[in-house]
Amino acid sequence: MITISCLRHRSSSLTTATVAATMLAGFFTAPVHAKPPRVVGVTSMINEVVSGQIEAGDGFGHAVANIGDIDGNGRADLAVGAPGDDDGGSDRGAVYILFLDDSGSIAGAAKISAASIEGLSDGDGFGTSVASLGDVDEDGVGDLIVGAPGDDTSVGGGGAAWIITLTEQGKADRSRKLDVAALGLAGTIAAGDGLGRAVAPAGDLDGDGRTEVAVSAPGNDWPKINAGNVWIVFLDDDLTVSRARRLGDDDSGFVPQKRSAFGSGLLLRGSELLVLTGSDGTNFAPPVLLRAFDLDSEGRIEAVRELNPDDDGAPLLGCIGAFGDFDFNGTGELMSCSSGALGLFLMNEEGSVAGTRLYGPYPRNDLASPLPAASLATVPDVDGNLVPEIVAGGFGSLTLVRLNGESPENATCGDPTGDGSVTTSDALLVLRRAVGLQFCEAMWCDVDSSGHITASDALAVLRQAVGSDASIACPTTTTTSTTTIVVPSTGDECFDDHDCYGDEQLDQCCGFHCCECDYGPDDCPEGFVCEAQQCVPAP
Repeated sequence: MITISCLRHRSSSLTTATVAATMLAGFFTAPVHAKPPRVVGVTSMINEVVSGQIEAGDGFGHAVANIGDIDGNGRADLAVGAPGDDDGGSDRGAVYILFLDDSGSIAGAAKISAASIEGLSDGDGFGTSVASLGDVDEDGVGDLIVGAPGDDTSVGGGGAAWIITLTEQGKADRSRKLDVAALGLAGTIAAGDGLGRAVAPAGDLDGDGRTEVAVSAPGNDWPKINAGNVWIVFLDDDLTVSRARRLGDDDSGFVPQKRSAFGSGLLLRGSELLVLTGSDGTNFAPPVLLRAFDLDSEGRIEAVRELNPDDDGAPLLGCIGAFGDFDFNGTGELMSCSSGALGLFLMNEEGSVAGTRLYGPYPRNDLASPLPAASLATVPDVDGNLVPEIVAGGFGSLTLVRLNGESPENATCGDPTGDGSVTTSDALLVLRRAVGLQFCEAMWCDVDSSGHITASDALAVLRQAVGSDASIACPTTTTTSTTTIVVPSTGDECFDDHDCYGDEQLDQCCGFHCCECDYGPDDCPEGFVCEAQQCVPAP
């Protein structure tokens, strides 16, 4: 009987790991290359904690952000927007603070709405966008910026954004409204411009210890109709506005184009502010486009470049998010979403797309059915395989998308990078796996067959790389066209379902479940193709 072992244990030997890291630092010469991870599970996060508070039409999930560990339990928490919430009046909006447990489930929730902050009116859509600002009031608890693009305090539908400082219980401690008047934009923002449609931190540009914020108005008509604009807002200690600068209001020469809806999405990635250009669906609108801006201390553009993942053949979808540095090359990866599909783009050191994976019913069936998604965030690994999970927010939904890493096609035991020889790069990859920094399959990294991936494995690989005596005694493996199958000496952690065994057709592993095919061209017999992980007759 063939079984599959998914060993997911972390090393508890931190002293050994530290020694190994010191030894490896002097030998490591090349970065580890990775492929985008795969989806291995999709689960609704909505449970009894929040289900009774959410009503149809609230738009729960329209925005989602990882806001760090608010309650101090060691797990990241979430802020989720519900712009159609009716507390205090129609469509005033709300933001839920969701406290997660070790499994990624919602263990508690707090709600911020017109019932807890003053100044929200009907139709404001508070929660249309939300982003973490870090700890702006320096009380040890992370804080938020929230968009309310329907705000009409100064002009109907002109919009606003809110700075919300939080308590450990997820309640609003202080709130500061950044409307047209507060930003000094009277006569610049008109009805329907939607200020606050997207919000993001912009980094501490002026070095005063406080992050600046970016607020977009994609319906703004400067310099042309529906060109859209983004403002960089500088805050004082009391969170009042010091000054605001329109992105491109300088001598850089950049101006948004007609009908571009510039500012449809915002994301701070490293020191760059990423701005998504939308499309209004007309023949005159430019294609969806992503630009990266480097800004100086006054918010002026120092450099701008186009950053289009669809250059690699994968479409840029309807929202953007950050995935973190999955391949450890010093550049964070990007996520994008639309109704039915997710995309992950591995970025190289130059900021260009190095690898792409789409998750959806097309063209590959990582998701068996469309996944409604209006927003994306990541949370640290919750299932023990050392790969972050994606939280996808929809219109009334919140979904945890579990991911699994992929080893290179030529990887072998002791050579997890698959370059054909045991090198110090392999040893560093194994060490990263041992201390919880990177995914590495058990069959490649558990080189002493101990049932755990530890710093001892990394040291054994290092010794072999530099020509010292080392014992590499890996688990027994057999390889099919797409999957390496491990016959472990210990129990099987992945499968209890014996439907996986004894059937010649079910000899492939698709994450944590069985399937007939796993996207490989040779997985199905002649006359059949792989669809939804099943071999079906070719059309």
